[in-house]
Amino acid sequence: ASAGDLAIFLKSRAHEIEFENEKFLIVPHSAVLLLIRDED
Repeated sequence: ASAGDLAIFLKSRAHEIEFENEKFLIVPHSAVLLLIRDED
């Protein structure tokens, strides 16, 4: 995946972390259902 891609994933498999006061989701590859990339 690249910055700006839209990912549809299983929320129950994601792990939320906080790093330098910013929240991130860690999603295992097996939990990603769909990846949409803008070709422009």
